[in-house]
Amino acid sequence: MGKRILVVAMVLLLPIGARGGEVITNGKVSVESVEGKKGIAGFNVFVEGKLLCPVRFSSQEGIVAKSVKKDGNILSFTDFSGQGVVFRKGSYIKVEVKTGHPYPEISFRLEIERFDENGWGMTFGNSPFHFLILKQENAEAVHHRGWLVATPILDPYPLKVGRQGIVASKWSRDWMWAPPFGACPLPVAGLWTPKEKKYVAFDFTSARLTDHSEKYVASSYCWQSGGDKNFITLVYPYAKNYIMAVRYPKGGDVISSHCELIYNTGLPYWKDPNTFYFEYIWSRYRDLLPASPVLNDLSYIPGEFQIRTFPMPGGVGLTYRVPAKDGWESNFMEEGTVVPVGDVWTFPSVDFAYLLAGGNPSDKQIKGIKSQLDYMEGKVKKFVVEGDNCAYWEKPVEGPPKLRYAGDVTTLREVHGWTTAQVFLDVYRNEKNTMPEEQKKRYLEIVDGVLNWTKYNICTRNDISDVPEAMFTIGEPGVSFCLDYYYTFRDDPERKKNAELAYDMARNLMYRYLTIFIADTDEEDNIEGTFLIEPNSGQPWTGAACANECCSIPTEMIDLYVATGDPLLKYFIRGMLERWSLLYQDILYPSIKKSKGKFAECYGLFDECAIGGRGKRATYGGFGSYNLVAFPPGNARARIVCGEKAAIVFNKEGMHTDISDYRSSKNGENFSFRVNSSLKEAFEIAVSYQWPYPNLMEKDIFIKRKGELRKLSTEGDTAEVKRTRRAFWCVQISGVQDGDVVAIGKLDESLPVLKCESIKSWSLKPRDFEGEGFKIVDIARFCNEAPSFNWDENSSYAPYLAGEHYCFRVPYFLIPPVLNNGKTCVSSGEVALNLSAPYIFFFVSELKDSSRLTVNYEDGTSEPVSFKGKYLAWQGWPPLFKCKIDILPYQCKSKVIKSVSVENMWVWAITASTPAGASQAEWAVQKISGILKAEFEEKERERKREESLKSGYALCLKSDYANANSYEFTYMYVTDEEQEIPENSFLEYDILIPKESAGLNGACELTGGTVGNIRDKIGGAHPGQAINENQKGKWVHRKVDLSEVAGQTFQYTTIAVDGTSHKAGTYIAYYKNIFITDGKDRILIKLYNNEDRIPCGEAGIAPNGGVKEMSNFSVEAVKP
Repeated sequence: MGKRILVVAMVLLLPIGARGGEVITNGKVSVESVEGKKGIAGFNVFVEGKLLCPVRFSSQEGIVAKSVKKDGNILSFTDFSGQGVVFRKGSYIKVEVKTGHPYPEISFRLEIERFDENGWGMTFGNSPFHFLILKQENAEAVHHRGWLVATPILDPYPLKVGRQGIVASKWSRDWMWAPPFGACPLPVAGLWTPKEKKYVAFDFTSARLTDHSEKYVASSYCWQSGGDKNFITLVYPYAKNYIMAVRYPKGGDVISSHCELIYNTGLPYWKDPNTFYFEYIWSRYRDLLPASPVLNDLSYIPGEFQIRTFPMPGGVGLTYRVPAKDGWESNFMEEGTVVPVGDVWTFPSVDFAYLLAGGNPSDKQIKGIKSQLDYMEGKVKKFVVEGDNCAYWEKPVEGPPKLRYAGDVTTLREVHGWTTAQVFLDVYRNEKNTMPEEQKKRYLEIVDGVLNWTKYNICTRNDISDVPEAMFTIGEPGVSFCLDYYYTFRDDPERKKNAELAYDMARNLMYRYLTIFIADTDEEDNIEGTFLIEPNSGQPWTGAACANECCSIPTEMIDLYVATGDPLLKYFIRGMLERWSLLYQDILYPSIKKSKGKFAECYGLFDECAIGGRGKRATYGGFGSYNLVAFPPGNARARIVCGEKAAIVFNKEGMHTDISDYRSSKNGENFSFRVNSSLKEAFEIAVSYQWPYPNLMEKDIFIKRKGELRKLSTEGDTAEVKRTRRAFWCVQISGVQDGDVVAIGKLDESLPVLKCESIKSWSLKPRDFEGEGFKIVDIARFCNEAPSFNWDENSSYAPYLAGEHYCFRVPYFLIPPVLNNGKTCVSSGEVALNLSAPYIFFFVSELKDSSRLTVNYEDGTSEPVSFKGKYLAWQGWPPLFKCKIDILPYQCKSKVIKSVSVENMWVWAITASTPAGASQAEWAVQKISGILKAEFEEKERERKREESLKSGYALCLKSDYANANSYEFTYMYVTDEEQEIPENSFLEYDILIPKESAGLNGACELTGGTVGNIRDKIGGAHPGQAINENQKGKWVHRKVDLSEVAGQTFQYTTIAVDGTSHKAGTYIAYYKNIFITDGKDRILIKLYNNEDRIPCGEAGIAPNGGVKEMSNFSVEAVKP
C-alpha cells in the first residue's frame, strides 16, 4: 500500500503536460486532459502550476471521451461512451480558461440516445446517473446550495449514522440528496478542505442569471463509488423528491448548461465559502443581480407583533431539563436529559440584569446567573484542535438522547454553546474589577477556548432537536458571541488580535448561515423566492422558503450591519424584509392589524419540494424576532438603528423617512444623523444603538434645525424625549421634521460621515434583457397613477414588489414608487414605444368595461388589444389583498409601433420581444394558452365535483385525543383488496373537517402491498398535513401524484389523522369521492364512491399505521 501511495503522489507531482494530455492555460490556471484506462477520463485543474483538483467525467470511468481537441484556450471533449448509456454525436464537454480570469468555465451538452438502467447498475448499483465529478479526498465539508454539511472525515453522523431521508439519501449511505439547482438558494456545489485552506466548487450563478439552463440539472455528494472517494458531482435527472430514490435519463433527453469551477486556496477554518461566494458573484455579476429596496415599510407585520414599546431583555436561562412529556424535547430526549437553550444574543440580558442590580454581584438575579455558570463550568469540554486550546459544550449537556429516534445525536458541533460562552463573557466584563483572580482566569479560559473552537466549528447540526442531522440557519448566537468578544477586548493588548479575529468571524458566521435565494430560480413560472431563506440543510425543507427560525436572520444581520457597515448586509436586509409578507399562511384575516403570527414554515418554490410543490404554503409556522429590533414602537413612524459603523432606518405607514450624514464616536458616546423625510408634519422617531449597547438614559439629546441647535426636554408633560430603563440603549424623540439633525450625547461634526450604503438599490432604469430576447420599455416618465400602498387598506397594492421579475420567461419591471413620486403605472394617455417586435407583453390591472388598450403603428394604423388572453403575473399576498397584475400578450404586425394608448385601466409594465426572442415569446403565449385551457377544464371538473358533494354519503372518521398538543394518531383502513397503482395516476379525494373538530390534520393514503405506505414516499400524502383554519367546515379537494409508486401494489385505502397540533377532544373528518384517476376526467379505480356503506364492510386499524394515544376511534358512512 505504501508503494502505491508513493507512485500516485509522484504522478500528481509531474509538471503540467508531462502526462501527454492536451493543455490550455492563461498563465494562472491550467487545464490538462487525463487519459484513463477506458479512454479520456476527464481533466485536471492546476493553479500556478500546483494541482487544484481532478475533474472526471464520471466515477469509476463510467463515462469517457474518445476525442479531445484544443482550440486556443478551449478544450473540447467529444465522442463519449458510457456504462449503460449511449450518447449522440452532438454531445460535448468544453473547458475554457479566459485571459485574465482565474476560474475555468465548463459548458456541457449530453444528448442521450439510449439509457439502460441494468447496464448502468452493473457498475454503479443503485446510484444516480452522474457526470463531472469534482474530487477532494481530504475534504471535510460539502458546500451545497449554501449549506455546509460534514463529510465522514469531519463528522460521520449526517451521512453514515443519522436517519436516511434528511441528509443521507434513501437509496444509499454513500450518497446525499440530489436536488435540482432550481431548488437551491445558491446554485453552487463544492468541497472545502479547510486544513489545506482549499475550496473548489461548480458555480452555476451565470446560468441562473442569464439563460436559466441550470434549473433541472441536479448535484449531489458521494462518499465512495468504487475507487473514487469524497466527491461532488452533477446528476440528471434530480432524485425523486430530491432524496427518496434515483431516477434515470431517458432516450432523447438533453442535459445542457454551463458553470464555472471556482476555487479559493486561502480559505482556512475561520473563513467561509458563502462569504467568498457572495463577494465573488457581486464582483462579477453585479449588473445581473436583483436590486433591493431603498427603504422598508414594516406595516405588514401582524398586528399582535407591532410592538407598542421598546422590548425588555429576557432572563438568562442556559439549560432545560427534559420532563417525561412536554410535547417537544421529550420526543427526542430521555426524561432528565439536559439540553442547552437560551437567548442572550437578541438583547443585552446580562448587562440589563447588572443595571437593575446596580452592579451588585451579590444580587439575587446575578447570583442565579452565576449559579447556572457554575453548573456549565462543570460540564464544559476542553480539548485541543490544530494546537489551539478549545472549550465548548455538547448537546445534550447531560443525559442521553432517545437512541431509537435518530441514534446518538451527541455533538460539540452545535450553536447553543455560544450563548453560554457569551454569558460567561458578559459576567466577566461586568465584574472584571471585582472578580477574584482565580475565577477570572477560569472564565477567560472558557471564553478564549470557545473563541478558538469557533474557528473550527464549521458544520453545526442538532441545533433543533427534531432534525439532528441538519445545519439550521440559526448561527446568530455565534455572531453575537464574536461581536461581544470584539467589543470587550478590542482595547486589551493581550487579546486585541483575538478581538480582531472575532470581528472577522462574526461576518463570516453571518454569511455561513445565510442560505438566501439570490435570484429567481425559475423564469418559466410566475412565483419567486428572491431574498427569502431556506431554513436548514435537510431535504424536507429543500426548495422552500421559510419564516419560523429564519426570522432571526434579519435580526442579527441588522446588528452586524451597524457594527460593520457592510453594504451587502444592508442589501440583504432590505430585500428580505420587503418579501417577508410572502410567507403569511393562506389564512384570510380581516386586516393586517387583526392578523396573527401564522407564517409558513415552508413556501414551495420548485417541483417536488416536500410541502407539495410550487406556490404551496405550510399550514404551520410562526413569526418573531426582527420586529423587536426594527419595528417603530408606539407612535414612532421611523426607527433608526445605529452602530459604530452605520445606521439603518425602518418605516411604518409608508416609505417616507431615511437619514444621511450619520456620525458616531467609539462606543456610541456621541452620534448624530440628518433626517430626510417626505412627511409634511412633525413626527416621532425611535432610536436604538446596538453593539456595544451604550446606556442612553442620561445622555443629552439635541436637534439642529435651520442652523439652530436646541437641547430637547426630557421631563414633564412637554417632554420631547421618552426613555425607559428596560431598554436603556433606546430612546424615542417627538417633534422631528425633515431636515433636522438629531444628536445624542453631543453634536460632534468633526466626526467623519459614515457611508450607510446598500450594494445595490432600486433605480428607475431596468436592466438589459436583450441577451434573453426581450427589451423592457422604460415607462417611468409616462406613469400618471399613484395607487395606494397602505397596508391598512385591504383594497390597496401594499404587497407590490418593485423591480425586475419574470413571468413565463418574460421579464418585466415594476416601478419603485418611492423613486417616482408614488406613480407606478399608466392609467390614461399614450406611451411612446418606437420599436418593432414580434410580441409585446403588457402587465395590466383594474380592467373595466370601458378599458381600452390600443397599439398605434408608425404608418398611422392602429389596433385594439384583446383582453381575452391575459393571465396572472403577480398576486398580492397575504390573501386579504385582492390586488393582482396580469400578463397580456399581443402579437405585433410587421411594422414599427409608434405608441400605445391607455384608457381606464392600469398598465404597470411593457416588455417587447426582440426578433431573436420570438421563440421565447411564443413559448410564453403557448404557456398562457395552455394554463387557461387547463383551468377551464379544471373548473368544469370542480363543478361536477361540487354536484357530487351535495348528495350521497361520506366516510366519517372520529377519534378522541388523549391530550392537547401531544403526538397522537389514528390510521383506519376502509378498503381491503390488493390492487396495482396505475401509471400516470393520481389519488384524489375530498375532505371536510368540521368546525367542532379538535384537530385540523388528516389525509387519505394507500398502505400495505408492495408500496408499504405512500405517506413517507410522496409529498402531500401524509396525514400530518392540515387544512387551513379558514377551510374548517368546507370541503377541500386533494390530488396526490402517484407516478413515483406506479406499478406497486397497495392492500388498504386508509383514512387517518397524525400530528401534534390539536386541542383535547374529538377529532372528526369526512371523506368523499376517493378515486385513483388519470388526473383529468377518467376514474381508474373507485375506492369510495359515496355509498352508504364502508367498502370493505367494516373499518379496521391499518397495519401500516396503527393508533397512538387516541381512543374511541370509529369510521361510519353517514350523511354529512
